Amino acid sequence: MTLGCLCIMEDLTRHVINDAYPNFAPMYKPNTDHELSAIGIMGQVLTWVGFALFLGSLFAAINLYEKMARTWRRARGQGPAASAV
Repeated sequence: MTLGCLCIMEDLTRHVINDAYPNFAPMYKPNTDHELSAIGIMGQVLTWVGFALFLGSLFAAINLYEKMARTWRRARGQGPAASAV
């Protein structure tokens, strides 16, 4: 979960630094029609990877798969009755 948060924060940190120092880490290549620079592509990729890591670790921490499987079985009448819980 921590790694996911760090990946998400990379692009946000770049925005803060870019506000203080406008030419430090530009997201777009100069003199192009909004074509992403290497830093822009890295920020975009790390943001998506960060969200995937964050959500994956969150779902693992709350045991979401087992809870959904148990609810699915109960809804289909294949598990213990809901009132038994």
